[in-house]
Amino acid sequence: MAKNVLKNTGIIFISVDDNEVAQLKLLCDEIFGEDNFIAKIIVISNRKGRHYLQIAVTHEYILCYSKKPEPTLNKIAKDISNLKYEDKKSKFDLWELRNRNPKFNRENRPNLFYPVYANLSLRDDFGNCAVSLKKIKSYNIEIFPKNTEGIDGCWRWSKKKFLENMIHDNPNSSDVIAKQRRDGGWNVYQKSRSDTTRPNSVWDEKEMTTENGTIQLRNIFGKAVFEHPKPVELVKKCIMLATNKDSIVLDFFAGSGTTAHAVLESNKEDDGKRKFIVCTNNENNICTEVCYTRIKKVVNGYTNLKKEKVEGLEGNLKYFKTEFVSWEPIDKNKRELVEKSTEMLCLKEDCFELIKEGEQFRIFKNHEDRYLGIIYYYDGIEPFKKEAVKLNKKINTYVFSLSDIIDEDEFQEVDQLVNLKPIPSAILNVYRKIFAYVQTKKLPRKIQSRTD
Repeated sequence: MAKNVLKNTGIIFISVDDNEVAQLKLLCDEIFGEDNFIAKIIVISNRKGRHYLQIAVTHEYILCYSKKPEPTLNKIAKDISNLKYEDKKSKFDLWELRNRNPKFNRENRPNLFYPVYANLSLRDDFGNCAVSLKKIKSYNIEIFPKNTEGIDGCWRWSKKKFLENMIHDNPNSSDVIAKQRRDGGWNVYQKSRSDTTRPNSVWDEKEMTTENGTIQLRNIFGKAVFEHPKPVELVKKCIMLATNKDSIVLDFFAGSGTTAHAVLESNKEDDGKRKFIVCTNNENNICTEVCYTRIKKVVNGYTNLKKEKVEGLEGNLKYFKTEFVSWEPIDKNKRELVEKSTEMLCLKEDCFELIKEGEQFRIFKNHEDRYLGIIYYYDGIEPFKKEAVKLNKKINTYVFSLSDIIDEDEFQEVDQLVNLKPIPSAILNVYRKIFAYVQTKKLPRKIQSRTD
């Protein structure tokens, strides 16, 4: 089900311990495909370890998969102030220019296989030598992109890009250099001045522990309310790697609501507009008393254990429950179906503020000045159009109908204001069954009102 709702560019992170990690890996390989496996991340979640075991286990896992091959994960921030190397431009790291991916070699990337020549007499204080693509008297050390077994590979850069980054005769300012290894061989390097990097597969920061997650919850509630909660920083790291500023983040085992908290903090830090959807059951009142309450406190602000006021994070919060609506054609069921259909369309369009209500239509808006119109019966079309003209705003409009055809000519005079959109079939089918009901003994008495 998670794969079905995941975007083609989406990433899924699944937290698991030793008990099920092997089975989960096989299951995910089958569902997502082995080629879509990104990493098995080790999280140091308990630095003291669980000492009741033969070996005090300190870690858990996060399996990471994509919907499609070769996803693009974001990089994480890197502190460049302590880097070893420095030249006229800035501090830098050395990244080997040889392509270390075994899939690429001289045979399938012939344009990336060429010799580089180093000049041993032109070196900086770190032993980095000037390079050239031309073999002349002073540039006489020939270097090819070979792996440790001496097999031909290829470079990461074309000749054109190499020349763009090479400053002849000046290893102190050139962005590509050569350096001799201890075994006497030579490597060619790119100077990396980036302040971001790829994350390691072991996440051992102290902020990643469940103890830190427990402290965070105690600060919000004033007491322990949930065992072994995920820390906000752990989920924020996943969000940072896998999302854009306007992504939607879904957590379908929300627990204490850490994911929602992490999304709100991420938005605050980078001025993002990410949205979260968190789902859970209400066993032991976990949803009503912990998950929802926590998110509400984080949005509105709270007082921590030190009696300090913690400012709320900007955000909107809506709480929805799934339940059944009987499809017997009585007025009570019709009203209930209309209300629940309205909530789902408001959720779909992210418009919740009711600004106009007629007998057979409603108009909503959101904080971004987007508008939603819902027409429940044919007789609501004319009064809705009059309100649309008064409002003079573009309105995404849904019209309930027992037929499959909505006459666009009905909205011809306001076509610049009304953007007609089809009602999702999961909603429309239930609506039609209640309003065009035919009693038979074979029909079930209830049907779920939510969409999958």
